[in-house]
Amino acid sequence: METLYFPPILVSEYLAWLKNFNANLQPIYQTYDITESEMSELSADERSLAYIVGRQETYASTSSLFITTRNIFWSGDPENPNLELVNYEPQVPEVKADIIPPPGRPNLYARLKSIVLRLRQHPKMNESTAKLLGIQPRPKSSDNPVEYLPVLSVSVLNGQAILDCPVRGFAGYEVWRDRTNNNNLTMNDKSVGRTWTDTTPLPDGVNAEIRQYRVRMLDSNNQPIGQFSNTVAATVSRAI
Repeated sequence: METLYFPPILVSEYLAWLKNFNANLQPIYQTYDITESEMSELSADERSLAYIVGRQETYASTSSLFITTRNIFWSGDPENPNLELVNYEPQVPEVKADIIPPPGRPNLYARLKSIVLRLRQHPKMNESTAKLLGIQPRPKSSDNPVEYLPVLSVSVLNGQAILDCPVRGFAGYEVWRDRTNNNNLTMNDKSVGRTWTDTTPLPDGVNAEIRQYRVRMLDSNNQPIGQFSNTVAATVSRAI
């Protein structure tokens, strides 16, 4: 089981953290003086966040498919030159109004921070329960560069993947990449700044591609040091 910490750093961690927190807090919340009303509100917050994230992921996936279809419609399909008609992608599944959660309350992070602080300071809290709830602070990076574990995130802009990894105290980082979606990452480039943009063009006839990335820091001699970061993935596409 992956160890979760508070606060979650990556946007992709928000929902996973909240689901784990609620699932493990539900059976014991009264022991730690969390009220029934607060527990109900946390459950409502989870439903709201799950709905928002689910819709975002659904629309992003459908958008990527339609970009590919649009490009084939405009330029043809080199892999299928005899294609006579371009079929449209399935529409985004509609959600029935009666299962859409009520409007969510804003500023969830501030409310969670207050509850987490109370739990951490509760006299009955112990290390094993704190770990189960995912409320332990994220460990600080080791002062020993050999043990340093980078935290990597990725975004997509104009079809290109942009890596983001703090480089304070280091000369930069190696970029390891896989373009086959098989987790077979090889060293691709080096970055001296916090962000790095993957400008490698797509092969002819390919309109979208899933790419995986991880990084490893560079010391003052431009040599790799420390552990590999977490692996992230992004779908790159031809610019609209």
